[in-house]
Amino acid sequence: MPISSIRLSRWLLFAAVGLAMLACGIQLPDLSGVPLIGEPTPVPTATPDGDSITFRTLTYRVALAEGEAVPGTGLRYIRSQSDGFDVTIDGLPALKRSGDSFVWRGVVAPGVVGQYDLRLTTTLLGELIAVGPVHITVLNPAPVELSNAAPPPAALQIEELLIDYLVPVGRLIPGTTRSFIGLTDQGAQLAGTTGYPYLRQADSLTWTGQLRSNVILRYDLRVSSVSENGLRLVGTAKLWINP
Repeated sequence: MPISSIRLSRWLLFAAVGLAMLACGIQLPDLSGVPLIGEPTPVPTATPDGDSITFRTLTYRVALAEGEAVPGTGLRYIRSQSDGFDVTIDGLPALKRSGDSFVWRGVVAPGVVGQYDLRLTTTLLGELIAVGPVHITVLNPAPVELSNAAPPPAALQIEELLIDYLVPVGRLIPGTTRSFIGLTDQGAQLAGTTGYPYLRQADSLTWTGQLRSNVILRYDLRVSSVSENGLRLVGTAKLWINP
């Protein structure tokens, strides 16, 4: 008998047995959490790694006076008109109105690429307001930990970058010099630190370091969960970027 016919016969047999058990008032076992034969086992989500790391924020907001540009980009507000706003995008003029897109992608600094998906809202006290998500990618990061002192002033500072990492055992926390080396009775054990190396669920983790000579990163994270599958960290980050 062909293999497919055998499998069909087995399923019909299982179905018949199940109906008989229900008829006799016997409760069937809950198999909802049991994977089907041949179904791949779920694996932890991969973390950013390799020759770049990307950060994102949904809350970027900038207020532009006439003649000003969104820092680090080719987006510039020229003047207000009775029927909209004169702007330039990479030097090309455009007439925009409230609610229109204000989008740009390019190099914001050496080794740093930005994607700005902004929308113009309205003017406030003579300034044009633009809001929306921003993605910042740092190329070839080489993390070096710094003291927790406030970084020096930077040409471009981006806050409230959203972080949600699942770090498998033996992997670095992206953009840092610390790695998750395993789960112990004291919690998640980290390598790459001279301080207390253990974290438990809901513990905080801060880290400040240099990703490139012109890029400084600060993490303010919390341990969302910790298990043999990985260390999940959530929170925010800040970037200080210079030309």
